[in-house]
Amino acid sequence: DDIKGDVESLRYTLAIEPENADAVHNMANCMYALGNYPAAIKYYTILIRLKPYEETGELFVGQSLIAMKAYDEAATHIEAARNICIRNYLKAKRKDFFPEEELAVLQGVLDELIHAYSHDGDTAAAKQTIEQYLQYGGDANIAEVMRAYVEMENGDPNDGLDMLNEVSVASGYNAHVLLAAGQTAFDFGYINKAYYFLSLMAEKAGPEWYEGYAYLAYCAYALGEDTDFQDYLRTACDRNPMEARLVLAELFPAGTAPEDYPVTPPLDFSQS
Repeated sequence: DDIKGDVESLRYTLAIEPENADAVHNMANCMYALGNYPAAIKYYTILIRLKPYEETGELFVGQSLIAMKAYDEAATHIEAARNICIRNYLKAKRKDFFPEEELAVLQGVLDELIHAYSHDGDTAAAKQTIEQYLQYGGDANIAEVMRAYVEMENGDPNDGLDMLNEVSVASGYNAHVLLAAGQTAFDFGYINKAYYFLSLMAEKAGPEWYEGYAYLAYCAYALGEDTDFQDYLRTACDRNPMEARLVLAELFPAGTAPEDYPVTPPLDFSQS
Protein backbone atom coordinates (compact mmCIF):
# COMPACT_ATOMS: atom_id res chain seq x y z
CA ASP A 1 0.00 0.00 0.00
CA ASP A 2 1.02 3.67 0.17
CA ILE A 3 3.10 3.22 3.33
CA LYS A 4 5.18 0.44 1.80
CA GLY A 5 5.76 2.62 -1.23
CA ASP A 6 6.86 5.45 1.05
CA VAL A 7 9.28 3.11 2.81
CA GLU A 8 11.00 2.21 -0.45
CA SER A 9 11.34 5.87 -1.38
CA LEU A 10 12.68 6.75 2.08
CA ARG A 11 15.23 3.93 1.97
CA TYR A 12 16.59 5.47 -1.21
CA THR A 13 16.73 8.93 0.36
CA LEU A 14 18.44 7.67 3.52
CA ALA A 15 21.01 5.71 1.55
CA ILE A 16 22.12 9.04 0.08
CA GLU A 17 21.44 11.26 3.11
CA PRO A 18 21.48 9.16 6.30
CA GLU A 19 21.32 12.32 8.45
CA ASN A 20 18.26 13.74 6.71
CA ALA A 21 16.10 14.41 9.77
CA ASP A 22 12.82 14.66 7.86
CA ALA A 23 13.45 11.36 6.10
CA VAL A 24 14.43 9.69 9.38
CA HIS A 25 11.27 11.02 11.01
CA ASN A 26 9.06 9.85 8.15
CA MET A 27 10.69 6.41 8.13
CA ALA A 28 10.13 6.11 11.88
CA ASN A 29 6.48 7.04 11.41
CA CYS A 30 6.10 4.45 8.64
CA MET A 31 7.60 1.70 10.80
CA TYR A 32 5.31 2.70 13.67
CA ALA A 33 2.24 2.69 11.42
CA LEU A 34 3.21 -0.77 10.12
CA GLY A 35 3.56 -2.09 13.68
CA ASN A 36 7.29 -2.73 13.28
CA TYR A 37 8.12 -1.25 16.67
CA PRO A 38 11.79 -2.31 16.95
CA ALA A 39 12.49 -0.60 13.60
CA ALA A 40 10.46 2.43 14.69
CA ILE A 41 12.57 2.68 17.85
CA LYS A 42 15.73 2.50 15.74
CA TYR A 43 14.71 5.48 13.63
CA TYR A 44 13.16 7.50 16.46
CA THR A 45 16.42 7.05 18.38
CA ILE A 46 18.31 8.53 15.43
CA LEU A 47 15.79 11.39 15.42
CA ILE A 48 16.54 12.05 19.11
CA ARG A 49 20.19 12.55 18.17
CA LEU A 50 19.36 14.77 15.19
CA LYS A 51 16.69 16.85 16.98
CA PRO A 52 17.47 16.71 20.70
CA TYR A 53 15.34 19.77 21.47
CA GLU A 54 12.12 18.21 20.14
CA GLU A 55 9.98 15.76 22.11
CA THR A 56 8.86 13.62 19.19
CA GLY A 57 11.65 11.04 19.22
CA GLU A 58 11.49 10.35 22.95
CA LEU A 59 7.68 10.28 22.94
CA PHE A 60 7.40 7.77 20.13
CA VAL A 61 10.18 5.56 21.46
CA GLY A 62 8.01 5.46 24.58
CA GLN A 63 4.83 4.71 22.64
CA SER A 64 6.62 1.97 20.69
CA LEU A 65 7.78 0.42 23.95
CA ILE A 66 4.23 0.58 25.31
CA ALA A 67 3.10 -1.37 22.24
CA MET A 68 5.79 -3.92 23.15
CA LYS A 69 4.56 -3.92 26.80
CA ALA A 70 7.90 -2.59 28.09
CA TYR A 71 6.11 -0.11 30.32
CA ASP A 72 8.86 0.86 32.75
CA GLU A 73 11.32 1.65 29.96
CA ALA A 74 8.55 3.45 28.07
CA ALA A 75 7.89 5.73 31.04
CA THR A 76 11.57 6.73 31.14
CA HIS A 77 11.43 7.95 27.54
CA ILE A 78 8.09 9.72 27.93
CA GLU A 79 9.48 11.43 31.05
CA ALA A 80 12.30 12.71 28.84
CA ALA A 81 9.72 13.97 26.33
CA ARG A 82 7.84 15.71 29.15
CA ASN A 83 11.00 17.45 30.33
CA ILE A 84 11.73 18.69 26.80
CA CYS A 85 8.14 19.95 26.51
CA ILE A 86 8.35 21.83 29.81
CA ARG A 87 11.56 23.54 28.67
CA ASN A 88 10.03 24.42 25.30
CA TYR A 89 6.85 25.74 26.91
CA LEU A 90 8.70 27.92 29.42
CA LYS A 91 10.93 29.26 26.65
CA ALA A 92 7.91 30.06 24.45
CA LYS A 93 6.13 31.68 27.38
CA ARG A 94 9.18 33.81 28.17
CA LYS A 95 9.38 35.01 24.57
CA ASP A 96 5.58 35.18 24.18
CA PHE A 97 5.93 33.07 21.04
CA PHE A 98 2.84 30.80 20.73
CA PRO A 99 3.13 29.33 24.25
CA GLU A 100 -0.40 27.89 23.98
CA GLU A 101 0.78 25.52 21.23
CA GLU A 102 3.67 24.25 23.36
CA LEU A 103 1.30 23.92 26.32
CA ALA A 104 -1.08 21.73 24.31
CA VAL A 105 1.82 19.47 23.30
CA LEU A 106 2.93 19.23 26.94
CA GLN A 107 -0.58 18.27 28.05
CA GLY A 108 -0.68 15.52 25.42
CA VAL A 109 2.66 14.13 26.55
CA LEU A 110 1.53 14.16 30.19
CA ASP A 111 -1.54 12.17 29.12
CA GLU A 112 0.73 9.56 27.52
CA LEU A 113 2.93 9.46 30.63
CA ILE A 114 -0.08 8.87 32.89
CA HIS A 115 -1.03 5.86 30.76
CA ALA A 116 2.53 4.51 30.84
CA TYR A 117 2.65 4.72 34.64
CA SER A 118 -0.79 3.12 34.90
CA HIS A 119 0.22 0.23 32.62
CA ASP A 120 3.28 -0.30 34.82
CA GLY A 121 1.12 -0.36 37.97
CA ASP A 122 2.72 2.81 39.36
CA THR A 123 -0.51 4.45 40.48
CA ALA A 124 1.25 6.97 42.72
CA ALA A 125 3.26 8.32 39.78
CA ALA A 126 0.16 8.29 37.57
CA LYS A 127 -1.86 10.31 40.10
CA GLN A 128 1.02 12.72 40.65
CA THR A 129 1.24 13.28 36.90
CA ILE A 130 -2.50 13.96 36.73
CA GLU A 131 -1.89 16.77 39.21
CA GLN A 132 0.95 18.02 37.02
CA TYR A 133 -1.42 17.93 34.03
CA LEU A 134 -3.81 20.18 35.97
CA GLN A 135 -0.93 22.42 37.03
CA TYR A 136 -0.19 23.03 33.35
CA GLY A 137 -3.74 24.01 32.52
CA GLY A 138 -5.26 20.62 31.77
CA ASP A 139 -9.03 20.23 31.70
CA ALA A 140 -10.47 19.10 35.04
CA ASN A 141 -12.99 16.75 33.42
CA ILE A 142 -10.34 15.09 31.27
CA ALA A 143 -8.24 14.70 34.43
CA GLU A 144 -11.16 12.85 36.02
CA VAL A 145 -11.28 10.52 33.00
CA MET A 146 -7.57 9.90 33.57
CA ARG A 147 -8.28 9.01 37.20
CA ALA A 148 -11.00 6.63 36.02
CA TYR A 149 -8.51 4.98 33.64
CA VAL A 150 -6.02 4.39 36.46
CA GLU A 151 -8.81 3.00 38.67
CA MET A 152 -10.06 0.64 35.96
CA GLU A 153 -6.57 -0.68 35.26
CA ASN A 154 -5.30 -0.95 38.82
CA GLY A 155 -8.32 -0.89 41.13
CA ASP A 156 -12.04 -1.59 40.74
CA PRO A 157 -13.26 -1.37 37.11
CA ASN A 158 -16.84 -0.77 38.27
CA ASP A 159 -15.73 2.24 40.29
CA GLY A 160 -13.91 3.48 37.20
CA LEU A 161 -17.05 3.12 35.08
CA ASP A 162 -19.03 5.04 37.69
CA MET A 163 -16.43 7.81 37.49
CA LEU A 164 -16.82 7.94 33.70
CA ASN A 165 -20.59 8.23 34.01
CA GLU A 166 -20.31 11.00 36.57
CA VAL A 167 -17.77 13.07 34.65
CA SER A 168 -19.77 12.77 31.44
CA VAL A 169 -22.77 14.31 33.19
CA ALA A 170 -20.64 16.89 35.03
CA SER A 171 -19.10 18.04 31.74
CA GLY A 172 -22.52 18.66 30.21
CA TYR A 173 -21.82 15.78 27.84
CA ASN A 174 -18.88 17.59 26.29
CA ALA A 175 -17.71 15.84 23.10
CA HIS A 176 -14.04 15.79 24.16
CA VAL A 177 -14.92 14.24 27.51
CA LEU A 178 -17.25 11.71 25.89
CA LEU A 179 -14.47 10.74 23.44
CA ALA A 180 -12.02 10.20 26.30
CA ALA A 181 -14.60 8.25 28.32
CA GLY A 182 -15.50 6.10 25.31
CA GLN A 183 -11.89 5.30 24.50
CA THR A 184 -11.25 4.40 28.14
CA ALA A 185 -14.23 2.02 28.24
CA PHE A 186 -13.11 0.58 24.89
CA ASP A 187 -9.56 -0.02 26.11
CA PHE A 188 -10.86 -2.24 28.91
CA GLY A 189 -13.32 -4.16 26.75
CA TYR A 190 -16.55 -2.48 27.89
CA ILE A 191 -17.92 -2.30 24.36
CA ASN A 192 -21.54 -1.48 25.25
CA LYS A 193 -20.41 1.37 27.49
CA ALA A 194 -17.92 2.63 24.91
CA TYR A 195 -20.68 2.61 22.29
CA TYR A 196 -22.91 4.63 24.61
CA PHE A 197 -20.31 7.33 25.27
CA LEU A 198 -19.13 7.52 21.67
CA SER A 199 -22.66 7.64 20.25
CA LEU A 200 -23.32 10.65 22.47
CA MET A 201 -20.04 12.12 21.25
CA ALA A 202 -21.18 11.76 17.63
CA GLU A 203 -24.43 13.57 18.50
CA LYS A 204 -22.58 16.44 20.16
CA ALA A 205 -19.70 16.75 17.67
CA GLY A 206 -19.79 19.11 14.72
CA PRO A 207 -19.35 18.24 11.04
CA GLU A 208 -15.59 18.84 11.21
CA TRP A 209 -15.09 16.39 14.09
CA TYR A 210 -12.76 13.57 13.05
CA GLU A 211 -11.88 11.56 16.18
CA GLY A 212 -13.54 8.49 17.66
CA TYR A 213 -15.49 7.27 14.64
CA ALA A 214 -13.22 4.25 14.16
CA TYR A 215 -13.92 3.20 17.75
CA LEU A 216 -17.64 3.69 17.11
CA ALA A 217 -17.43 1.54 13.99
CA TYR A 218 -15.65 -1.22 15.90
CA CYS A 219 -18.25 -1.14 18.67
CA ALA A 220 -21.10 -1.22 16.15
CA TYR A 221 -19.53 -4.22 14.42
CA ALA A 222 -19.01 -6.05 17.72
CA LEU A 223 -22.62 -5.39 18.75
CA GLY A 224 -24.10 -6.42 15.39
CA GLU A 225 -25.30 -2.93 14.51
CA ASP A 226 -24.65 -3.34 10.79
CA THR A 227 -26.14 -0.08 9.53
CA ASP A 228 -24.33 2.00 12.13
CA PHE A 229 -21.15 0.05 11.41
CA GLN A 230 -21.23 1.01 7.73
CA ASP A 231 -22.06 4.65 8.49
CA TYR A 232 -19.35 5.07 11.10
CA LEU A 233 -16.85 3.09 9.02
CA ARG A 234 -17.26 5.47 6.07
CA THR A 235 -16.93 8.49 8.35
CA ALA A 236 -13.82 7.09 10.04
CA CYS A 237 -12.07 6.25 6.78
CA ASP A 238 -12.98 9.59 5.23
CA ARG A 239 -12.07 11.84 8.16
CA ASN A 240 -9.30 9.95 9.96
CA PRO A 241 -7.74 7.07 7.99
CA MET A 242 -4.86 6.80 10.47
CA GLU A 243 -7.24 6.12 13.36
CA ALA A 244 -9.20 3.75 11.10
CA ARG A 245 -6.06 1.72 10.43
CA LEU A 246 -5.09 1.67 14.10
CA VAL A 247 -8.49 0.53 15.38
CA LEU A 248 -10.06 -1.41 12.53
CA ALA A 249 -7.23 -3.18 10.69
CA GLU A 250 -7.92 -6.48 12.48
CA LEU A 251 -11.44 -6.56 11.02
CA PHE A 252 -10.16 -6.76 7.44
CA PRO A 253 -7.81 -8.97 5.43
CA ALA A 254 -4.13 -8.16 6.00
CA GLY A 255 -2.86 -5.40 3.75
CA THR A 256 -6.23 -3.75 3.16
CA ALA A 257 -5.84 0.04 2.97
CA PRO A 258 -8.25 2.15 5.06
CA GLU A 259 -9.76 3.74 1.97
CA ASP A 260 -10.83 0.22 0.92
CA TYR A 261 -12.43 -0.76 4.24
CA PRO A 262 -15.93 0.49 3.26
CA VAL A 263 -15.97 -1.73 0.15
CA THR A 264 -14.31 -4.77 1.76
CA PRO A 265 -16.38 -7.38 3.65
CA PRO A 266 -15.08 -7.60 7.22
CA LEU A 267 -13.73 -10.88 8.53
CA ASP A 268 -16.18 -13.19 10.31
CA PHE A 269 -14.77 -13.81 13.79
CA SER A 270 -17.89 -15.62 14.95
CA GLN A 271 -16.65 -18.83 13.31
CA SER A 272 -13.17 -18.75 14.84
